[in-house]
Amino acid sequence: MNNSATTRTITKIALQYNGNDKGTAEMIASNYLLSDTAEGQFLEMKIVANRNPKVEKWALTGYISQPNEIGRKLTDEEFLEIATKALEKIGVTENNQSRLDIHNSTKQKHIHFVVNRIDISGKCTIKAQDEVIKEIPKEVSVFYEKEQLARNQHFTNIVTIIEAVISQKTSDYLESLQKPAKRMEKFIWSGIGVAIFTVLVLIISINFASNWYKESIKAKSELRQDILNEIPAEGKKTITKIR
Repeated sequence: MNNSATTRTITKIALQYNGNDKGTAEMIASNYLLSDTAEGQFLEMKIVANRNPKVEKWALTGYISQPNEIGRKLTDEEFLEIATKALEKIGVTENNQSRLDIHNSTKQKHIHFVVNRIDISGKCTIKAQDEVIKEIPKEVSVFYEKEQLARNQHFTNIVTIIEAVISQKTSDYLESLQKPAKRMEKFIWSGIGVAIFTVLVLIISINFASNWYKESIKAKSELRQDILNEIPAEGKKTITKIR
């Protein structure tokens, strides 16, 4: 494990380096910084640092890393939690301006940090350089060991739970749940079939009724015309008889 921390006066270059890493850096956390640029963030930090002119080396910069076999297994969120816990132990609070970036360009995944030792109220909350360097590796190691122990215990519990759940009783229960589902599926498909059949019957009935109506109208029209044709003929016969 390699860790480094330095209390010093910085320029915007420190923040530019933090957010670069050959173009691959990823900012994973920031606090009390509104600007998106290194220059803007530096100016914000400098304004707060000026609230305590007695502290010349107002910035804390450095990095926290883990052995490659460990660091590459950690998610960014887990790595951030480790770094945050370590920084809290040396005096970083929620009122300190900070920026943390993950760097991946080297073999070891690591987090670079830039922290304002002066919090927003003007108080210097972070210890001197020599104390910081001693405590960061120690706190990171302790925290990681606790995290690993908790994670291993969690995975052990998961395996136990799975073995307990996948039992014959549970298998039978799952099968009993599948039976109503299959019956419901058959019922749904039967309902769809009945609905389709009903629609077809309705269409056929409408078509038949329409044809019947047309034929009925046609027959009535022909009958009416025949009656109208017979009336003049009957009239002529009547007139002839009278004469």
